[in-house]
Amino acid sequence: MFFVEYNFSNFQHWIMASNFLLKKSPKLAAFIDPKLLFIEIGVLVIIIIAEITKGSNNELSKILILISISFLSILYFFNSYRIDKENQDSYSVFLIKLTGWANTVSLLGILFSINHYDGGGQMIAVGLLTQLLILGSTFVRKYFKKVNSLRKVDIIRSVVLSLLVGAVFLQAIKSF
Repeated sequence: MFFVEYNFSNFQHWIMASNFLLKKSPKLAAFIDPKLLFIEIGVLVIIIIAEITKGSNNELSKILILISISFLSILYFFNSYRIDKENQDSYSVFLIKLTGWANTVSLLGILFSINHYDGGGQMIAVGLLTQLLILGSTFVRKYFKKVNSLRKVDIIRSVVLSLLVGAVFLQAIKSF
């Protein structure tokens, strides 16, 4: 007869990490948020350079793309914890978090697809559908209730990211 003793230290470490995340994420998001647009432009330039140099050094360009997308997904995750001064109602806070998480899941799906891991297509689909629901909800709320749930930058970011992720997703489908 086996007696299994469960070690609670892993669970305690998980709780400590989640408490740390909840305490430090808004501060990190407040630091990242004003600089995010410039960081996105810089990362986009790096990805374009990597795509241009793909013919000469394929491995280096793939590494640059993977690092850039990973960096963006981490930034979007922490930016989802920002505290918006204009929108303090619970629905707007939920939309801000959901937008950041959808962006993160979409980018992680791209990473999974580039590396040919299982689940990349599902992650991209979930991220894109979530972004479409967020955009639809934002536009309906703005049209009928005259309430701005998200900033214009967030809406533009979601539209552009949805188009880019959709293009990568369609390209991945064509290659199979």
